Amino acid sequence: MDAAPLFGGGGGAAPASSDVGPAAALVLASTFELVAAASLSSTAGIAAGAVSAALSGLLLALTLAVKLPTPLPATFAPNATRFLLAWWSLACLGLTFTGPFTTLGNGHLSTWGALFASVAAALPYSGHLARAVDRFVRLAKGDFGLLLLLCIGSAVVALQAFCSYVHSRSGVDAWALA
Repeated sequence: MDAAPLFGGGGGAAPASSDVGPAAALVLASTFELVAAASLSSTAGIAAGAVSAALSGLLLALTLAVKLPTPLPATFAPNATRFLLAWWSLACLGLTFTGPFTTLGNGHLSTWGALFASVAAALPYSGHLARAVDRFVRLAKGDFGLLLLLCIGSAVVALQAFCSYVHSRSGVDAWALA
């Protein structure tokens, strides 16, 4: 029994792979983020989750080779995955650094999870992204890896503290930057 190609059902050209992981992870993360945003009445969060859940649901249907009523163009999957990558990159910056998901919780984790899932979904369609991820993985595996991860983590924490300080002007946030 042949497996369906990644995002290949319904008329879209796709790399030969049967991995449903990225599409399923996007559906789950988008749904969790949507529920978390709805519980906080965050319009931006609801928009991020709803748009992503709809697109990633279509991508999952294509991955599972579900017969769609209208065939999608061959460029749908590559363009949708690139859009979702840009969408979640902006959503992570806006939703986790300025609000409503500034503290660790379901919304925060699902937003970042959706970003990582969108990277995984876009890898087969973007040679530049695949090479960048491959280079990062090779660097992280070497002696330099722990230092690299520490620098990235520190930069994210500093950016979070800066956004929080600009928003609140509190002394606690200023100390986080020091």
